[in-house]
Amino acid sequence: MPGFYPENKSVIEFDKLPEGITIDGDWEFQGDAVVRIETSYKENIAIVKNRRSLLEAEKKIAPLQDAVSLEIAIDEEIMAYDNWRKFRFF
Repeated sequence: MPGFYPENKSVIEFDKLPEGITIDGDWEFQGDAVVRIETSYKENIAIVKNRRSLLEAEKKIAPLQDAVSLEIAIDEEIMAYDNWRKFRFF
């Protein structure tokens, strides 16, 4: 099933993106207009760190999820699977 990126953002259809707007989710609607979201350097670093952490969690979760689904996971793997899944939300 296809998904949308970035997650939890608006979906719009344009023939051409407005000047300075990218597909990376660095925009928002303000009234009828699409405007760029201005972020500070610190905010950008935090966003990058969060994305990296989530990607790392996904890499850890995938094989554990397979083991759990196939009912071949040992107790430590089940605990790790549950902890990594919780990590994504906290």
